[in-house]
Amino acid sequence: MKKKKSAPFPKGKKRKLSDWLPYVVVAPVALALIALLLSDTGFARRIIPAASSGRLRLSVAEYNYFYHKTLTEYEESFRATFGPDADELLPDFNYSLQSQIYDDATGETWYEYALRMTDSRMEETAKAYSAARDADFALPDSDAEQIEAEIRSVRLIAENSKMSVSKYLSGQYGKGVTEAVYRKMLEYAALGEAYKEHVRLSIDFTAEQLEEYYSANTNKLDTFTYRYVHIAGKKDDAQSLAQAHVRAESFIEDVTSEEDFIAEARELDSGKYALPASTLRRYTGGLLGDTYGVWMRDQSRKYGDMEIIDAVAGTYVMFYIDRSDNDYDTVSYVLITTENDANNPELAERTARETYNKVKDGVYDADALLTLAQQAALVDATDGFFENGPRQNGYEALNEWLFDSGKNPGDYDVIYDEAYGWHFVYYYAEGD
Repeated sequence: MKKKKSAPFPKGKKRKLSDWLPYVVVAPVALALIALLLSDTGFARRIIPAASSGRLRLSVAEYNYFYHKTLTEYEESFRATFGPDADELLPDFNYSLQSQIYDDATGETWYEYALRMTDSRMEETAKAYSAARDADFALPDSDAEQIEAEIRSVRLIAENSKMSVSKYLSGQYGKGVTEAVYRKMLEYAALGEAYKEHVRLSIDFTAEQLEEYYSANTNKLDTFTYRYVHIAGKKDDAQSLAQAHVRAESFIEDVTSEEDFIAEARELDSGKYALPASTLRRYTGGLLGDTYGVWMRDQSRKYGDMEIIDAVAGTYVMFYIDRSDNDYDTVSYVLITTENDANNPELAERTARETYNKVKDGVYDADALLTLAQQAALVDATDGFFENGPRQNGYEALNEWLFDSGKNPGDYDVIYDEAYGWHFVYYYAEGD
């Protein structure tokens, strides 16, 4: 897309998804190449649960911090992506994750999956941290100041809660997480992230290098969108597995469109597949695995292809949607949602239009809108200023408005989305 003139918003604000989120994650080719430059550091897995990696030597308390931080941000990112549908896809955090199944096919629990995510994040942090130390890279003053501000904030929260800092942090991040541990983990992460940004800005990949790397790794880098249901069967029970397969055959007989698939899934399990998003998945190819990954990555796949795939604990029914090379349009925008009360939709609309009218009347200029967006983001992770944002899952009305070719920087409106309610949106600029 040809870049348009930017409106007066500062760049570099938040993006929607955490790096380790397995849904809607795009692995840009340039970032993948940078990752290779930082990948020489070895990584030792958890040592029940302490771990070490390169120059990172983690105590049990430090591992607890990584675990809780990873799980919390995973949940926040999921909710930012799927909105109200997230509850259908996340575990119930009021109960033990060890008792809740993440992968029906393998029997992996949410706890085991959370440990895998934690290990992955530790490995990523360790590689970047070790590379920074090897390069004698120092933490920028601005990052050090931000860490101090975070520590002051934690102290204030603990004081207002009438508890010690250690008690507050242990409640948030697990046993043994003191202020010293918290500071150390913030410094580890900040140094690694700052160094990755330094590397990104200092290396200029040629178009030929990027294309060469992409061509050799299309199955890993491309993003696959699909729907699926899992029909459970008992592992090592031939009769149970055969029954799951027969049920899958019956399921697929009645499906001739994506809408049919959604409806049939709801009929199969009205709780698990109650919402359209419940069956929808978007993964990069490297995260697909082999159970149905081989079928998904077949270059001959086209929209509407369906398949029955037997697994160790049941049968999958797949519906293929598309494969993206991640060369997609993006836009930068402000999004502010309003609290949507099903019993009082007029109030929600009125709240959104109040923001609209203040912009129209000149009460809110661009700077005021940005401040408002930042405040809103503290309350709801789906709000804020988003730079180079792609289309959002499920936000059909928002996507249609944002990606209309006639949009210009400074355009704004009130939008109603059937799934997510009322929004005020401000178009900042076309993406890079």
